[in-house]
Amino acid sequence: MAALADNLLTDILAISNAGSEELATATHFTKASGLVRHWGARERKKATQMIKDLPETLRSAVTECLERFGALKERRNRAIHDAVDLGWDGENNRLLALAIGYPKVAGETAFRIERVTPDVIADLACEYDELRADLEHCRYMLLRPV
Repeated sequence: MAALADNLLTDILAISNAGSEELATATHFTKASGLVRHWGARERKKATQMIKDLPETLRSAVTECLERFGALKERRNRAIHDAVDLGWDGENNRLLALAIGYPKVAGETAFRIERVTPDVIADLACEYDELRADLEHCRYMLLRPV
């Protein structure tokens, strides 16, 4: 699901930046793909600039997807890609999968431990599927004949 959302967002950003699907070149797609792959505050700002010329309703929908995309990507990275360790639940005498995160907090060393359960992964997959559907709708609206 995450890869589908990444690809759809890349398409939307590249085509929006080029002005139309016919004008979108490999350079547009490469630039958009880099933003999606290395998502952060700076990339989000660039992505917002890429969609600035979209009609208001479509721009609002894509902007909302950008916000959700950033939050989901962060949660996914914390749950799946960060260092995963095992913790001992002394109360129930069992091992737990833990995601160890180091969130960026200005002037502090932050450390966070979260349990990684099948429910966490399933919730992320469902949210990514909802985002994918919304991005598909935005892409359709972007490409539909007027």
